[in-house]
Amino acid sequence: MKKCLTIFMVGFLAVVSPVFADEVSDQIGAAQKAYQAGDMSAAQTALDTAKVFLNQKIGDAIMKVIPAPLEGWTMERSKSGGVAMVGMSVSKRFRKGNKDVRISILSNSPMLQSMGMMFSNPAMLGGDNRLVMIGDMRAIYDGRKNSYQAMVEGKALVSVDGSDDVSEDTLKTYMTKINFAELKKLVK
Repeated sequence: MKKCLTIFMVGFLAVVSPVFADEVSDQIGAAQKAYQAGDMSAAQTALDTAKVFLNQKIGDAIMKVIPAPLEGWTMERSKSGGVAMVGMSVSKRFRKGNKDVRISILSNSPMLQSMGMMFSNPAMLGGDNRLVMIGDMRAIYDGRKNSYQAMVEGKALVSVDGSDDVSEDTLKTYMTKINFAELKKLVK
């Protein structure tokens, strides 16, 4: 009986496993096979490809925390991508007539550590910058740039930028509609 169950499970997994496989695990598997065969170049290429696919999945998940357009606004475009030494960047652009709002999220970037100091030490704010609270998030509003920025868990920078004719209230409304709770989970 045990032998029959074992044969059934092996057969079942052989049929079902490909259904649950994805690009990331396929590339990791290919890297492992290439490594075991001594083909370091192919192993490295497969791991780099796995990282690209993984960044795409992360970017797609982060993109979902950016809200839909406010009433009367339309989403013009969205983009997601990873750039070496810059990190993962996703953004959506919204329009209403000539008015323009761009929400962007930068994560997994070495630049974020130095920027985190600005958010943790209000004395570093200067010019037209002021510290505000968006729910339980500290944010900085820059009046010159008509922009809000918030640091999430020290690992993601959220920016909501508007053209000069966009009101600060509109930018703040977009900022409050970002799903920060979900973003915190994604960047931990």
